[in-house]
Amino acid sequence: MRLRWRIGTRERTLTNGKRPGAVIVYIVDDDASVRHGFARLIRSAGLDARVFASPEGFLAEVVDGPGACVLLDISMPHLTGPLVQELLNARDISLPVITVSASDDEPTRE
Repeated sequence: MRLRWRIGTRERTLTNGKRPGAVIVYIVDDDASVRHGFARLIRSAGLDARVFASPEGFLAEVVDGPGACVLLDISMPHLTGPLVQELLNARDISLPVITVSASDDEPTRE
């Protein structure tokens, strides 16, 4: 499986986890059931899921690469999803980020 998308002028390509250069999906969520559910879904597609209960744990291990992306909870204790994105940018890590939330309130949607 190949996934392609463009970030600014850079095109990125992800391949499935059965070949060299496996796709890594970092899953960062403080809710264990959400983390495990997303991990099962990602792995069922043949991709490598790496789960983190806290943004701090994720930030300690994340590496930039052409075959990685982040599934990031917006609302977590201590560090919010947007703040994690700012910290990644400050470290010049330009991974694609998909934000998720269990909240459906107006501030979260904005």
